[in-house]
Amino acid sequence: MSPLLLVGRGKGWGSSSEESLQTLNLFPTLTFSWGKTEMPSAVDPNLISRARKLRRDMTDGERRLWAELKMFRTWYGIHVRRQAPIGPYVADFVIHEKRLVIEIDGEHHQLPDRQVRDRLRDERLAMDGYRVVRIDTGELGDNFDGCVETILREIGVV
Repeated sequence: MSPLLLVGRGKGWGSSSEESLQTLNLFPTLTFSWGKTEMPSAVDPNLISRARKLRRDMTDGERRLWAELKMFRTWYGIHVRRQAPIGPYVADFVIHEKRLVIEIDGEHHQLPDRQVRDRLRDERLAMDGYRVVRIDTGELGDNFDGCVETILREIGVV
């Protein structure tokens, strides 16, 4: 018997379990503007929306890398997610089973204030057990195969 069913068992225990669960509303569902009902999630709905937008608006370099990374499941049995929420952040790519985050950094990541934000983000992800690999967009364009090889090395395939 699940612990939730212990909330009110009928005779002598207060109201029935169904009434208690409806009153407590332990499992609210999220309804979005397009009318679909989704399961409750611990991830902030605004972060989910942001991740979806980032998936739609990927840069050319991210698209090219994603075409390669999504084949990792077929080739190596490794599942890669793109634009995935982790804590308060959305990682460009993540391999949860290897605790690896792959970030593609454009020119704006070279600005001093952005470097500080990236360092803080990397520290927070490290506290959650993730390693972060940062790949510059210039390097991705100039040495694509080397970037993929770096990722394969990080996950222990090469």
